Amino acid sequence: MMVLVGLFLWTIIEYIFHRYCFHASSSASWVNKVVFIMHGNHHEVPDDPLRNLMPLVVTVPLAVALWYLFGIGGRDYGRPAFVGFLIGYICYDFVHYMCHQSAMRGRLGFLIKRHHMLHHHALEDCNFGVTSTFWDVVFRTDFRNLIKRSDAHRH
Repeated sequence: MMVLVGLFLWTIIEYIFHRYCFHASSSASWVNKVVFIMHGNHHEVPDDPLRNLMPLVVTVPLAVALWYLFGIGGRDYGRPAFVGFLIGYICYDFVHYMCHQSAMRGRLGFLIKRHHMLHHHALEDCNFGVTSTFWDVVFRTDFRNLIKRSDAHRH
């Protein structure tokens, strides 16, 4: 059960980080450099296979910190939740890489790829979820919702 809790936690963390951290801008140039290293370089050349995965310089320290954070819950709760979270992250990296490097066959593959490609090629302020569109719908940041709202403001 706690593995599923960790997997669920991953989906909201993926959304929050992508929306608020990876697209952040600051008056501090060092913050903008960090954001560029983590994610901005990927938006510059989205189909470069070397820029489709999170850099290890970010992943490893974050994984260690999360291992200790989840460890607070102990063997019965924290560690299985960490495993679910890690499974979510690995799925994210795989799906994200495939969105940029593969045709993504099948209905689900097509929908996931289209959702992410709209983020890159139509409107950067929408479709922050990669492995899940759920939070984009909940927080009304999915492409269709933003288009509807902008149309409503024009009339």
